[in-house]
Amino acid sequence: MLGADEGGRPATPMDPRARLGPSSPGRRDHGGELSPLSDGAAAPVVTRRARAEELGSWAVAVPGSPGQVAGPDDSLHSAPEPARRGTGRSAVHCAVAESG
Repeated sequence: MLGADEGGRPATPMDPRARLGPSSPGRRDHGGELSPLSDGAAAPVVTRRARAEELGSWAVAVPGSPGQVAGPDDSLHSAPEPARRGTGRSAVHCAVAESG
């Protein structure tokens, strides 16, 4: 549990924050309420399983069989399912899917 705000404004008094305008027209929130860049930040660490265990961590994902799909139209997001079926594996065995 954190004992202090690690954001860029821990010492900024509330009065200046209260005078900030809304983040966009019609909104009630303002810059004084916005999260610092570190909120929700994450970085993957790629290492050997043995090294992760040495550090007291665990494997979240393990590389398996790579696959790629692409399409010249808006069917791209429906393309991973036929690709998965082609592997002969059930959806339960597919731990990570990326679409982008």
